[in-house]
Amino acid sequence: MFSVNVPIRFSDIDAFGHVNNARYLSFFEEARIQFFDHHLSDNDWKKTGIILANAKVDFIIPILRRDNIIVNVWCSRVGTKSFDLSYEVIKNNDEQPVLCAHGLTTVVAFDYKTEETIVIPSDWKTFLLK
Repeated sequence: MFSVNVPIRFSDIDAFGHVNNARYLSFFEEARIQFFDHHLSDNDWKKTGIILANAKVDFIIPILRRDNIIVNVWCSRVGTKSFDLSYEVIKNNDEQPVLCAHGLTTVVAFDYKTEETIVIPSDWKTFLLK
């Protein structure tokens, strides 16, 4: 599991005083980017990259402006050309950590030069299966 601290910005808050539901996908994106940067820092993303095929979020409790948020991300399925990343959004204030949301994205390996999906590169598969 890979963990990322995500700051809550004023622009993330909606009229009801909590983080807008659409922002959770941005939290997932930030965790996904850092996850890949950590494991594949030398990858040429202009050549071989990923595209998002599906995203799902289950909301449990609201996040407020002053909450400290950690997003956990890990690979939960590896296929031939696609894989799933699972996420937990955890409120980590002074008290016991609380699960605020969880979700899943399906990501497809993609060749940006040919504009086609590709088999997941072997070096990717190695870290995804760990």
